[in-house]
Amino acid sequence: MPTKAPIPVPYDFDYSGTINTPYATPNESLPIKTVRKRMFKGYCRPAGIYEKTLPVFLDKKDTIYRLYRDFRLIDRTTTEATLKYYDSFYEILDEPQKVIKTFYFGCELNHRYLHRE
Repeated sequence: MPTKAPIPVPYDFDYSGTINTPYATPNESLPIKTVRKRMFKGYCRPAGIYEKTLPVFLDKKDTIYRLYRDFRLIDRTTTEATLKYYDSFYEILDEPQKVIKTFYFGCELNHRYLHRE
């Protein structure tokens, strides 16, 4: 059976909120105090666009959770805290009103927060 080589995906996960490092802080221009506070600041899209991507995340949920539960190099406390953090994301996806509030009211027309005025 042929196998595919892994594809590296460079990303600074320690600032994503998933890892919850003590030194990770949000950009000072954002109105949040911790990287664990969810704040969607993607581009605004027409109604229905974000909902088209939800099945991708929902279909992968069990696989993602299993990766954490089966990975033995992370202690159980960290694993459970990370999965609880992911639970808060999936709670948004499970409720249409939260999807609207998070992705449509939280979006940015031009990402002004990235630029100092």
